[in-house]
Amino acid sequence: MLHRYCFCNNPTHENQIMSFLHDNYIFTWACGQEFLNSSGFLTFCNSVEQVGFGQLVVFADKFHDDWYESLTMLGHDAKQVNGVYYLLRDRWLHYANELYETKAKYVLLCDSKDVIFQDDPFKIVNDLDLSGEFAILCDEGITHGENGWNGGDQFRCQIHIVGEWKKQFLERKVLNGGFLLGTPKKLASIAMMIWSNMIRNPQPPFSDQAMLNYLYFWLEKDPDIHVCNPIDHNLCLTGQGMIEEKVQCTVKNGCFINQKTKKQYYAFHQWDRTEYAEEIKIKEYQ
Repeated sequence: MLHRYCFCNNPTHENQIMSFLHDNYIFTWACGQEFLNSSGFLTFCNSVEQVGFGQLVVFADKFHDDWYESLTMLGHDAKQVNGVYYLLRDRWLHYANELYETKAKYVLLCDSKDVIFQDDPFKIVNDLDLSGEFAILCDEGITHGENGWNGGDQFRCQIHIVGEWKKQFLERKVLNGGFLLGTPKKLASIAMMIWSNMIRNPQPPFSDQAMLNYLYFWLEKDPDIHVCNPIDHNLCLTGQGMIEEKVQCTVKNGCFINQKTKKQYYAFHQWDRTEYAEEIKIKEYQ
């Protein structure tokens, strides 16, 4: 069952009510009852509710009745889907199908086990003065060559690619596959590209993040696809960048603040990998 926690921007009860009237949606995935009951997922759900910036849509291949009732009672949407044979691939097909149908103005596709929100991430649309169809990707503040896991993941993604289609990637920034924001139509296009390029392999030896990074060799030519990094923008702080000592932030009164913009990050992804993990857990469970 869901419990409530307190986040640093101290939103009012009215904020929580307004979140269910918002036209921006957050799509995420939950896999299994153990995951649904995990501290990371509970913290994520309640940060969405406490910050009050959009309607949460949780996808899963199976929900227990108590979880379905809890999510719907809070005004969120629990969406059970069939046809999940390889999660890191098939979730993108289900995202795309829902993005084609949604009436949302903007959508955030994000992970849930290691994401918390400090403020409304959709504010980045006004920050960047965007209009029309667009997508915003986040890089993690590190290159593939600076992180062994991402480097190996991209190597496996390209292992059977030949000729000019095999790309040099060690100096390329790592794009975060767990935090994409934009208009439904633009995100649906990206989601379908990820799924359709991974479906050729029944059990791909690489992640969806690797596929996104490979596709970006061509997507970067699209003027409507933008990239925010955690150094110059306060959209999303990334724990892996902090671990690699490529991203620094200021911590003040429990809030994580961008050292360049002097504003708090809207979101913090991969917080569970950092030295602040226990502090965040204790704070959110008070």
